[in-house]
Amino acid sequence: MEKVIINSTTMEKVISYLFSRIAAGTLFRFLNLSDLKKTIIAAKNELFSKSEDRITTKIIIDHLLNTSILHKVNTSYTKNGTPFFYLGFKNEIDLIQPAEILHSINKEGVLCFFSAFEIYELTTQYAPYYHIAEQKNIFKDSTNHTIQPNIKIKRKTRRDILGTKEIVYNEIPYYLTRRNKQNILSVKYVDIRGTKIKIVSIEQCLIDCFLYDEKSGGINIITEVWENAINLFNSNTMFEILKKMNKNSLNRKIGFYFDYLNFKPSIILTEYLQRFTNSAGDPIQLINESEFIRKNNKWNILGP
Repeated sequence: MEKVIINSTTMEKVISYLFSRIAAGTLFRFLNLSDLKKTIIAAKNELFSKSEDRITTKIIIDHLLNTSILHKVNTSYTKNGTPFFYLGFKNEIDLIQPAEILHSINKEGVLCFFSAFEIYELTTQYAPYYHIAEQKNIFKDSTNHTIQPNIKIKRKTRRDILGTKEIVYNEIPYYLTRRNKQNILSVKYVDIRGTKIKIVSIEQCLIDCFLYDEKSGGINIITEVWENAINLFNSNTMFEILKKMNKNSLNRKIGFYFDYLNFKPSIILTEYLQRFTNSAGDPIQLINESEFIRKNNKWNILGP
């Protein structure tokens, strides 16, 4: 079989296409193999003449690797062994941001938990893990069991409470987590090196601390996040989110924590939360699986 040789003019067209996509914010430098192949195929479809059709995607990727335009990223773990690549100069690899890695995992995902805490500068702690959320329609039946439309029920297996570990880079795991659309009600966009990525709002961050405390780092991180965000969040936005969620235990935790920090939110949020004081029944823990013993009678909460 005749060996196919790619000439410099053809490669210059491909490289120019790739970096123009990066400049336009439609392509990240951090890519998984699947996205890399799709991008190269798109370049071929747009740029190649009939005489260049014999140049395969693999040939182009190999040439990019050999000329140090493309670099395979060293990872200690990837789901299914999927390789990841960096498009650019090798000395730039250390500039990869967590959001870029997460975006390569799920393009339509929403940054949350530590991924959002860091971007909003709500914590000084090193992230033990990062998350991006895939939004799903998840419903409950009369017995409170999860129902997923058009999804076959599979045998239950032990799962990681943090989500699905997709990649470990620089010893930090990156997770894809599935979240009910009804529990992500405030989403914004953040610009990461020219590309806009979905991120939960600061108000949603604060709510998530008690909605998913096990993914938010525990009471010390939650306290730091709340203290740093207390003068940044919008009370009315939080009210709208909590009202739509309509979760008794969550509202009690939020109300308790405002009192704990000696902070009075807006009148509309204060009046809404007051409806959930003096709840009957056994007290609930502020943080799941914690062992607080001090009871707050107003909110019927066991907390610090």
